[in-house]
Amino acid sequence: MLIDVITYFHTPSAFRVAASHSKHQDMLVENKALHEEVQPLALHEEAQPPAYQPLHIVDQSTDHPPAPAAPSTMDEAEWRSKLEKLERKVRKHNWTNRGDEAKIVESMRDLAASHSDPEVQAYWTRRADDFERAPDSDKKALLKDIGRATGLLLAAPFLITGAILKGMGTILEVSGTYLFKAKDIFIK
Repeated sequence: MLIDVITYFHTPSAFRVAASHSKHQDMLVENKALHEEVQPLALHEEAQPPAYQPLHIVDQSTDHPPAPAAPSTMDEAEWRSKLEKLERKVRKHNWTNRGDEAKIVESMRDLAASHSDPEVQAYWTRRADDFERAPDSDKKALLKDIGRATGLLLAAPFLITGAILKGMGTILEVSGTYLFKAKDIFIK
């Protein structure tokens, strides 16, 4: 397969390389050093197609937090209050543009230390380290990602409950429709 065009999209945490051919493919390349030079790929180089593997994940982005397991060292209310506290600090920083960044990093490290799932701990520790080392111009983008992640974690129970209620309503509606149709068929 010939690669026709290669384009780099730079984000604060990674380089996204898009190869344009008969199929569009995205590949995520982690940026190990923030200021390291990236070697451009050669154009028109031959590449062998990968072997077909059903249900094989080729690329999994780390931009989103892992699904949290139930914390065993603390109750759900305490975990939720820590998430809400972090979200308030992030919002304050976004609105005033001069929030206390040390408190935000401290809250992220507290979230990492208080959760029992190692994936969640690694996620929040990585976010705290990234935020602490980032230049001021990238901190707003990192805070936007963190705010999105905390909002997702806080909204997940409501979304799941809504989906369950919607599903139960649909089941009741369909079964009621069948019962009334059956009544009309047998009573005639």
